[in-house]
Amino acid sequence: TQLGMSFAACCRTDRPDGLYTTVVCTRSNEALGLVYSSKESIVAALECGRGVYYSRSRKGLWRKGDTSGHFQSLHRIDVDCDSDAIRFMVTQHGDDVA
Repeated sequence: TQLGMSFAACCRTDRPDGLYTTVVCTRSNEALGLVYSSKESIVAALECGRGVYYSRSRKGLWRKGDTSGHFQSLHRIDVDCDSDAIRFMVTQHGDDVA
């Protein structure tokens, strides 16, 4: 919990909802998607080692794969040069993943 909150404290956002723009990519830097993270989702992702994001439509945590079975193993989280975007480096798992 403390690691996730410390990481989030280093991030900046100008969004009124306080969410962080997050790029999800593979370890070979293939972009898988653009999502949003909250402080709570960053903490959850680091605690469970999976892709956990904030769903704006559901207004809560989105644990990638809980319903679809296509989950992501989390390898790394980092920020861009001015700390206003986050990158999740993951491995995608599921039935139809190449």
